[in-house]
Amino acid sequence: MAVESPPWAQTHSNYGAAQTRRAVFFPLSAAGGVKGPGDLLVTANGTPNMSVNVATGEIIIPGSNADQGSYYGLASTITNLVISASNPTNPRIDTIAATVQDIDYSGASDEWVLQVVTGTPTAGATLSNLDGVATLPSNSLLVAYVLVPAAASSITSGDIADERVHSSLTGITTWNVTTQTTTYTALPGDSVLANATSAAFTATLPTPALGARVKVAKTDSSANVVTVRTPSGTILGLGLGAGSTSISLGAEGAFVELHADGTNWHIVGGAQDTGWLNITNFVNSWTNASGYTTQERLIGNLYVLHGQITGGATNTDAFTVSYPPAVERRFASVDAGGVICPINVQTNGAVVPQWTATSTVQVDCISYTFD
Repeated sequence: MAVESPPWAQTHSNYGAAQTRRAVFFPLSAAGGVKGPGDLLVTANGTPNMSVNVATGEIIIPGSNADQGSYYGLASTITNLVISASNPTNPRIDTIAATVQDIDYSGASDEWVLQVVTGTPTAGATLSNLDGVATLPSNSLLVAYVLVPAAASSITSGDIADERVHSSLTGITTWNVTTQTTTYTALPGDSVLANATSAAFTATLPTPALGARVKVAKTDSSANVVTVRTPSGTILGLGLGAGSTSISLGAEGAFVELHADGTNWHIVGGAQDTGWLNITNFVNSWTNASGYTTQERLIGNLYVLHGQITGGATNTDAFTVSYPPAVERRFASVDAGGVICPINVQTNGAVVPQWTATSTVQVDCISYTFD
């Protein structure tokens, strides 16, 4: 097997730039990325026009060739990038890229630039489908996508999709921990501590690019739900069947860790957790027994009920669960007199006490998994 000699940093030897880059940046992930959460963030111009601003910051840009290594770049001032005129008929997706030009591999000079790669105007193009987006140049790292609406005269914040990733050490999982209390769009590598004390809100995942990962955890004890949604593809995991575009975190400590496969997000840690939700859709004179509140909860693919109901007649629907089983499920409960009471959960979600001597029935016995 051929080897590269001399090895880097050997005494009395000389080393080329590519070998030095490979050695210095070897501990960093091959994907590269920005250093801090605000580095190279793309925003609309203060007075919206056909340009965007790229913040200061540091970045590692991987080369496209196997032996090329990665490059370090510093932007010490804000960079204003001009967006080409919009198409009068169709929208367009432009790309903001950090690109290295190295005459040993590509380009006519030795430098790194922040640039706009103009897409092709395409009917129906959005930041979700990226129709008409241009191919990322060699030796580049994606920073953001910009939607240029048809006949637009300015770019606003809603037209920009942040696509930065954070650089990390190979073999060591590092996270950018961020606390959020209102609507937030996560970056790859974010660990979002979601505090919904003031109000429920949505944490939107980044585009599910291959290798991207995000954590979201609900940190407060309120009943306000944190919704985790994906802008494209689906979220896959226990209890989600063929996938869902959003999941709920409704209990303190509930969390999910998600990894992307290039199309969809996969829950690899934690689970969706609705928290305890009150049952209110009672029918046929059934209601909560005195001192009880009947509630339901979904954790992953485990559905659980608790509470006690009263007032209805044997073999009549009492209420409907939010997550029906695929096949009818039968449970043995007890009524207030200690008598065994069969209780069924039907595939339409109806909960039906089959027999009771006192018309007061516990539902704590009901739990099941699905999909």
